[in-house]
Amino acid sequence: MTCVGIGVVGWFAWPPHHRHALSEAERDTFEKPLKDFKQPQMSIHLYCAPEDEVDCEYAADLIPLFGEAGWDVANTVNRITLGRPKSGILIGMHGTVKPEDEPKLKWDEGEWTRVRPEQWAVRQAFVNIGIEPDSTSGATVPENQINIYVGREREDESAPTDMTREFQKMGHLTGAK
Repeated sequence: MTCVGIGVVGWFAWPPHHRHALSEAERDTFEKPLKDFKQPQMSIHLYCAPEDEVDCEYAADLIPLFGEAGWDVANTVNRITLGRPKSGILIGMHGTVKPEDEPKLKWDEGEWTRVRPEQWAVRQAFVNIGIEPDSTSGATVPENQINIYVGREREDESAPTDMTREFQKMGHLTGAK
C-alpha cells in the first residue's frame, strides 16, 4: 500500500520527461521505427538555433542514431533562425507556398504539406523516447528532405502537439503512443 501511495505522489510530483543522453536501450527504441522503415526516400537534416549549444549538441547526438538506422543523414547540424520560433522538436517538410508568398500569409494561415510515410517513422522514433514532436513546413524545404529542428526544450516534451492531434485525426496513431 505504501508503494502505491509513493507511486501516486511521484506521478504528480516528479518533473515531466526531459531530454538526456540516451541509454543503449533508449537508442534501440529510438532506432526501431527508423530501421523498420525499409529504403527511406527522404534525407534527414538537423538544425538548431544560433548560439544555443545545449540544443545543438542534442541535435548532433541524433546524427548517429539516424545513420545507424540506415537513413541518409547530413553529418553536420546547421544553425538557423526560424521566422516563427517554437520550442521542442519540429519536423519540417516541404510546403506548397512559394518562398516569395510565405510573408503574405496571414497569421493564422498555413500551407498544404503532403504527409509522407517517412514522416511517421521519424515522429515515432521521438515518441518512443517520450518526446512528442511538432511539425512545420515551408517551400524552402526540398521535397525529399525532412528537416528536424531542435528548439528549446518544452516544459513537458511528452505533451501532445498539433502534429500529434493531426496524426490522430488521420488515424495514424492507432495502437501507438
